[in-house]
Amino acid sequence: MMISEKAEELFQEIINNINKNAYWEKRFETLNSSEDIALRTLFKELVDANLIKVYWADNIPYHIEILSNWQTYFNKKKLYDDSSKNIFTNNFYGTVTNAQIQQNSSNSNQVVTNNNLEYTRKIDDLILKLKEYDSILEKDIGQKNADLIRNQISELQQSNQEDNISKSKEILHFIKEVFVNASGSLIAAGVIQAIQSLV
Repeated sequence: MMISEKAEELFQEIINNINKNAYWEKRFETLNSSEDIALRTLFKELVDANLIKVYWADNIPYHIEILSNWQTYFNKKKLYDDSSKNIFTNNFYGTVTNAQIQQNSSNSNQVVTNNNLEYTRKIDDLILKLKEYDSILEKDIGQKNADLIRNQISELQQSNQEDNISKSKEILHFIKEVFVNASGSLIAAGVIQAIQSLV
């Protein structure tokens, strides 16, 4: 268990004033209430770390024992502080896909599988199916909706080529809504069902 820097400073203060019982009485008398709480919290931190044992009287420490664990603690801390620390920073400017960062793993391998390929293929199939219906779109869903669908198909092709799945799903939702709201459409049910499996 590591202790805070303030607790380490208090521990050093305890060592420097180990045989001065009146020191702590004077030290606590000069504190305001928030400083008193902060100091007691630091004492608790040292007690919890098994570095000291405190005997209290009149809410002031009258006897403080330094436990034998302090040497082990500071030896471990010195080893930790002396050990080399590699700190790497990865800066990403823009969208990053299919990337994994492996940390603290020497001599290891990592495999990234791309599940987007299957999804991309399914969208390509849907685009082909929608293009097959192009000649009957005006009759089936009206000129305005047919133009909307054609525009969305172009955007869907673009987002699919860029592997932008969230954009593709957004476009698919829009296309689905157009077909849901098109009354009397013969191809709507098939298109809606195909889109349902993709969103």
